[in-house]
Amino acid sequence: QVRTFSSRFGQPPRYERGDATQQRRLSWSLNVGRQAHLLRRVFPIRVGLRAPADRQSKDRRTIHELVVQQLDPSKAVKLLMTSSGHMRPIANCTATGTWEFIVETVGLKKAISIMSRSPGVLKAPESCSRASFEFLERLVGSESAKDMVVKRPGVLATPISTLTGAWHVIKSLVGEGEALKLVARTSVVLTSPESTMKKSFDALREYIGREKAISLVRKSPSLLKVAEPTIRGAWEKLETLVGKDDAIELCERCPNVLSAPGPTMTGALEALDELFGSDMAITLVMKNPAVLKAPKETVQSAWMVLEEVLGPADALGAVQNNPDLLRAPGYTVRGAWTNLVEMLGEGSSIELVRQSPGVLNSPKDTMLGSWKVLSNLFGEKKAIELVRKNPTVLKAPSKTAMDTYHALEDALGSEVNALALIERSPGMLRVSSDRVIHVRRALENRVGADRAVSILNASPSAFKLASDTLDGWIDRVSGDIESAERVLKKRAEEAAAAKAAHTDEKEIFADMQTSSEEEDDDVAIKE
Repeated sequence: QVRTFSSRFGQPPRYERGDATQQRRLSWSLNVGRQAHLLRRVFPIRVGLRAPADRQSKDRRTIHELVVQQLDPSKAVKLLMTSSGHMRPIANCTATGTWEFIVETVGLKKAISIMSRSPGVLKAPESCSRASFEFLERLVGSESAKDMVVKRPGVLATPISTLTGAWHVIKSLVGEGEALKLVARTSVVLTSPESTMKKSFDALREYIGREKAISLVRKSPSLLKVAEPTIRGAWEKLETLVGKDDAIELCERCPNVLSAPGPTMTGALEALDELFGSDMAITLVMKNPAVLKAPKETVQSAWMVLEEVLGPADALGAVQNNPDLLRAPGYTVRGAWTNLVEMLGEGSSIELVRQSPGVLNSPKDTMLGSWKVLSNLFGEKKAIELVRKNPTVLKAPSKTAMDTYHALEDALGSEVNALALIERSPGMLRVSSDRVIHVRRALENRVGADRAVSILNASPSAFKLASDTLDGWIDRVSGDIESAERVLKKRAEEAAAAKAAHTDEKEIFADMQTSSEEEDDDVAIKE
C-alpha cells in the first residue's frame, strides 16, 4: 500500500510498504508521461491497487477524487498545474458536502465549470456555502443569486458575517437600490471585510471628497477591496506626477488605477521615461492611466517586440493611439502578430494594427479560437472581412463568442437574426452571454416576449448598455409603448365615436328627408 509521495516535483514516489507486484503496477502507471506523474503525485490516489473499503465510501472522498471523477484527465492535469495551491487534502466530507450543494443549486454542468475555475471553493464547509447562497437569494432573488455564484464562485466560500458587513457598508454609501445593482454587477465586492471597505472609502474621501468617492465606487465597486495603504500610495504617485486636479480626472476616468501598488507604478513610470522621455510618458499616462498598472519589465518587453515587428514609426504610432499595448507582455504581442500575418498577410496586418492597435493585446490562443468561431459561422472569406471590419473581435475567447452567439439566437428569436447582427457588428461576440440574457429577460418582463424580440432586433445596441443606462432605456421604451397604446386606444375611441356620430347624422338626415317628402306629398294631395 502506498503511504507517502515525494513532495518535490520530478522525484519518484517513495514507498513504505507493499510487495513488488504493487510497486511495479504503480511505477508503470506513473511512467506513462510527465503529466500523469504530476497528476498522481498531487492526487493521493492509488493506481492499480484496490482501495480499502472505508476509502470507497462517498462521504470519505476528497477534493482530489472529485476532480478526477468529474473532469477528463487533460483538464484535471491543467487544473493541477495552475491551481495546485488549492489542491491540498482537506477534511473528509467537506468537499463532498459542498460539491453536492453546488450541483443541487446550479446543476452538474455549471458545477463542473465552477470547480475547474475555482477549486478552492470546495474547501468551504457546506454550511458556509449554504448560508452564503441563502443570503444572496434573499438579497437579489434565486436566479440572480445562481448567476452570481457561477460568475464569482468565491462568494460561496465567504463567511456570512463578511457578506453581511460588506452589504451594510455598500448600502450606507449608495442606498439600497443602487447597492443591489452594484452587487449584481460585481458580487466579488461582498467578499471584502467591512473594516477594509471602510478604511478604503475613508482614504478616497480624504483625497477627492465624499461625492466623487461615491461616484468612483459606483463605477468600480472593486475599489472597496483594495487595501488602504495601496490606495494612498497610488494617489501620492499620481498627485506627484500630474497634480491634484489631473489626478482626480485620471481617477474618474480609470478608477482602478488606484489599485496599482506603489512600486509597480514607479517601475512603469521609469520604463516610460526611459523609452519615450518624460513629456511623452505623461501624455501616455493622461491618455490611459491603466498603463501605470503594468510592471516595468512588461512595458519594456512590449515595446521591444512592437518595435521589432512593426518598425519604430508604426510602433510609436500604435502606442500613441493605444497606450494599453504596453500592458501586454512581449510574448503576447509577438503571438498576436504571428497570427495576424498567417491570417491576412504582413501588409494587411500592419494596416489592421494601424486601424486598431489593441488587437495585439489578444493572447495567441484567444485569437485562434475567435478566428475558428468566425470561420465556422461565416466561412473563411467572410471571416476575413469581419476581422478587417472590427479587428477587436479577435479578442473574444472562443467559449465567450459561442455562448454569446447562442444567447443572441434566443434573444433575437432566430439564428438568421443573430448571424445578421454579428455580420453588421462583429464586436457583439465580445459581449457577455450573461449580459445578453439579462437584457432580454429585463425587457421581456416589462413588455412581453414578442415585443422584446421585436425591440431588440430594431435596437441591438441595448446589449452594450451599462446597467444604470439600461434601466432608463427600458423605462423609455416601455413608456413609449404604453404611450403609443394609449394614443392608439384614444384614436380608436375617437374613430368609433365619430363613426357613431356619423351614423346618427345619416339617420337624422334620412328622417328629415322622409318627413320632407311626406310633407310634399300632403301638399300635392291638397293641391
